[in-house]
Amino acid sequence: PASPPAPIALTQEGGGGPEVHVAYMPQMDRVAAIVTENKATVDVFERAHELALDGCRVASKLMRERMIEHAKHLWAMRQVTLRVADDETGDETKPISMETE
Repeated sequence: PASPPAPIALTQEGGGGPEVHVAYMPQMDRVAAIVTENKATVDVFERAHELALDGCRVASKLMRERMIEHAKHLWAMRQVTLRVADDETGDETKPISMETE
């Protein structure tokens, strides 16, 4: 007789491999917590752990780059808004600089 199919949730969640959850602190390059949901050999766990850390580092770098890009965009929009307000009053003022003196 044929064996019953595996539950859909089981095959979708872990895909048959180890499931490793990592809480990563990018500024310190440290792991705050690590949880595995299923059993794995030490070799498999170590590889999954390294892949998880690599993913955390890539995600952290991309989020930081996007945050900086967004902040620069908001700053530029703020300068445009200040210039428009100045044009309404007729005042000639210099845009605010982000550099500190």
